[in-house]
Formats: sequence, structure tokens, C-alpha cells
Amino acid sequence: MSWLKVDDGWWRHPKIIELSKPARSLWVMAGAWCADQLTDGHLPRGALKLVDGTRKEASELVASGLWDVTEKGWRFHDWSMYQPSREQVLNDRAAAAERQKRARAKARESASKSSQSRRDSRATGTVSHGPPDPTRPDPTFDLPEVDQQPQGQTPLSPVADATRQPSGTGNARGTRLPEDFPITDALASWAREHAPMTGPMDHDAFCDYWRGVPGAKGRKVDWDATWRNWMRKASADRTIGRAAGRGVMPMDRAAEIAEMGRRLQQQVDVDATRQQRAIGG
Repeated sequence: MSWLKVDDGWWRHPKIIELSKPARSLWVMAGAWCADQLTDGHLPRGALKLVDGTRKEASELVASGLWDVTEKGWRFHDWSMYQPSREQVLNDRAAAAERQKRARAKARESASKSSQSRRDSRATGTVSHGPPDPTRPDPTFDLPEVDQQPQGQTPLSPVADATRQPSGTGNARGTRLPEDFPITDALASWAREHAPMTGPMDHDAFCDYWRGVPGAKGRKVDWDATWRNWMRKASADRTIGRAAGRGVMPMDRAAEIAEMGRRLQQQVDVDATRQQRAIGG
């Protein structure tokens, strides 16, 4: 899943402040559509109504210098300076799929070796020091279930940390969630493929929830696996809600757009007040 990158100072840029509210909305909606469709910032004329825009608003964006007119429609000005290209997104997806493929192959190989080792031990009568038979759990282990908390919170911005090992490994009783639990490149790539409807607020909710769980239930053997289960649940819930709502945009994007509109209106009100004071003074 790709993302539309919007600077947090976008709302106060002079070009944005001078736009009408419908034109601002069109800029955001069209940008999200282009990022989702991998058009490298091109918006065909036929897609204008799809993003709730009109030719008047498109002309307003062209006049402000935010859009350029093309033979088949419009294009975001300097799109490639701020957004990833179609080629880059596809290459990232292919790389993530290849990493996942290698990881699954390695897991299957490890499981096969473990199974063969147990069969050899039973055949020779020797004692195996591998993991216990899954049909006979070790009573000395007190492993809590991997809980999943339904979420209604909100798009993941990865923190490069390829050296981090799966959390909690080496401790059969598990550990508490580390104070520093960033989104690694591996987790971000996994989320883009398997939980595309999740984002940074889901990660924050995950950390807040598990740091507040007391006792044994707050300890996990593998925090990365717990995180993946949480994100699967959040993405599935959001996907079901979107289908039921006949195409309602994801909660995170809706919240972002609403917040942008609120900030823009505040700035407009402040500017209007200043102008009135200047005229009255």
C-alpha cells in the first residue's frame, strides 16, 4: 500500500491559504488517488469527478501553480520531489515479497528438521532436547495467549532497525514490551503487504495497551509476532467496515483530512481578524 506524503506545514503555505475550501479538498483527494493508483501525480480528466472535483477547482489549482495542465488532464507540480515514483513503489513491493518468501522457506525448513529430529529420537530411544511435542505441552511453561485488542484508531512510517532480533526470544516465560519498540523496516514491509489498513496510531495503541497490561498477561515470548497479530486484526476490522460503508475512506485518511480542514479554517479566521483590525486601525 502506498501513501500520500503531506508536510505538516502544508496548511499554512501561502498558496494553500489562498485556495478555496473545495480546491484544498480536491488537492488532497486527488493526491491520495494518484498515490493509490501509482500514476506519478497524473490525474486524468475522467477521474476528476471520482475525487469530487470540478473544472473550476482544477483551474484554481493550476492558477496557483500547484497543478500543471497535461494533454489528458492535470499533473501535480514537482510530484517526484516529494512522492515515491511508481517504479520505486513496485520495486519495494517486490523486495518485500521476496523477503517474505525467503522467511517462509526458512521456517518450513526449520520445522522439517525439527520434526525429523523427533522421529529419529523415538526410533533410537534417545532423549530429544528439542521443543516438546505439541500434543503434550510442558506444564512448567506459563505462556499467556496472544491477545488482540479491537481498535478504532488510525496510516506506518518505518524506523530502520534491521539489527533488532525478535523480542522476547530466549526467555520461555516471555518479557515485557521494551520501552523502545520502533517499527523496523521488516515490520513496515510486512504491514504494507498483510495489514495495509493500519498506520502509526495503531502502533501507538499497541504499545500503550501492552504497557498497561499487568502481570503474566503483559509478558510475551515474541513481541514482533504479537504486533503482527494486532495489525492483522486492526486491518481486517477496518477493511470490513470500509466494505460495509460502500467505499468510505479509511479512518486514518478521513481523520487527517478533517484535521487539515480544521487547521486551515483556523488560519483563515486568524488572517481575516488581522485584516479587519488593520482596516479598523
